[in-house]
Amino acid sequence: LNPSLPCDSYIQRDYKINALSNRVVFRCDIDTDGAYELYSVPITGGSAMKLNDSLVSGGSVVSFKLSPDGTTAVYRADQDTDETIELYAVPITGGTPIKLNDSLVSGGDVESFKISGDSNRVVYRADQDTDAEVELFSVPITGAASPVQLNWVLVSGGNVASFDISGDSARVIYRADQDTDETIELYSVGITGGTPVKLNSPLSSGRDVYYKYHISPDSSRVVFQADHDIDDVFEIYSVPINSGTAVKLNPAVVSG
Repeated sequence: LNPSLPCDSYIQRDYKINALSNRVVFRCDIDTDGAYELYSVPITGGSAMKLNDSLVSGGSVVSFKLSPDGTTAVYRADQDTDETIELYAVPITGGTPIKLNDSLVSGGDVESFKISGDSNRVVYRADQDTDAEVELFSVPITGAASPVQLNWVLVSGGNVASFDISGDSARVIYRADQDTDETIELYSVGITGGTPVKLNSPLSSGRDVYYKYHISPDSSRVVFQADHDIDDVFEIYSVPINSGTAVKLNPAVVSG
């Protein structure tokens, strides 16, 4: 599927087949050693097409994902400014890439992203507005509108640590020390913006919602772990995704 490779070049192992099963997308440093670019090729063979724009000297495509409908590649790259990782979308059959993030503050980067199940939106974490303050944004995959910030204003030192998108593509769940520095809590917000709601009960200082949490397949509830009652004892809770009272699922745990 790939063209002839120069000496010391190789295909990265994160190559992917799109959902339509008609194309393969891969990263390779074909033109410049160590500068990985993004290519798409018919799964039955043919000419590989470069998807990214020309890279700045020192630039590289660092990661990518394919939309669930199989039509679009979304990738992170320091395409325009060396060591500034931004977010782009491009048709899997080629075209002009669209930058999805707003202008980044000096030192800012897009840290991670996910594509909604309906292939309409991309949600990403970035220190877009303030260096080293990672927040959460949502943007149409077409770039037809500017990104919207999903989290509330973060406390000094706060960051959005992780997130997930509900299966119905309606809501985003995220963990952040939004209200109290170094106290990680769980929030839910509409994928196009709105007022975030806290899903966990109030936590004592130093306690957290654990990094593992799951949205139910019907997108109605979130199950998460937290040391709500006993410090460093992570119990399991279930809560409606739109807010409500969290109920403990495990039996009582004895301290120690």
